[in-house]
Amino acid sequence: MNLLHFGDIAPLKEHEFLAEFLPHYNDPGKLAEIVAKDLHDIARRVIRPKFFWLKFSYITFFIGNLIAVGLMLWAFWMNGAPVDIPQ
Repeated sequence: MNLLHFGDIAPLKEHEFLAEFLPHYNDPGKLAEIVAKDLHDIARRVIRPKFFWLKFSYITFFIGNLIAVGLMLWAFWMNGAPVDIPQ
């Protein structure tokens, strides 16, 4: 259980939360440990999925651009310039 994450502490009653949290809050070593765990939890729950979709969108955009450039080069190679250039 992450004592600094709202989703984990929401189901607890106030006295249950205080009984769990206060021993950690009063000891700087334990507090530093749960803060480090919270940082890891944020990275695992929020940042990692967020960057997965960002990476996915960049890869999709890059592949789409490669296909578009490839088709344009293929059209030039097969038919010449698609537009008549006035002389």
